[in-house]
Amino acid sequence: MKIEVLIMQKDYQVVQTYVNLDNEATVSTCLKQLQLSGCIESDHSYTVSRYGQRVKLESRIMPEDRIELTLSLPSDPMDRRRKRALANKNR
Repeated sequence: MKIEVLIMQKDYQVVQTYVNLDNEATVSTCLKQLQLSGCIESDHSYTVSRYGQRVKLESRIMPEDRIELTLSLPSDPMDRRRKRALANKNR
């Protein structure tokens, strides 16, 4: 089965690729295939989700699924907004 994979790169650009997997494939199998093809270096730095919902590495992949590999943000957006609001308030 052909699976769509979206990979967030270090510059936060998103790359779309496709992976052919067995019908019994798991998310872990998909990550290994991506490593072998050179699309990703390591699966440890990514958060894995299916259509925006986080999934475990043992989760089975269904036909027509879209797997998303995202990097964690350098800081929490809510914390940045709070700090910016406090800085503007104290002027």
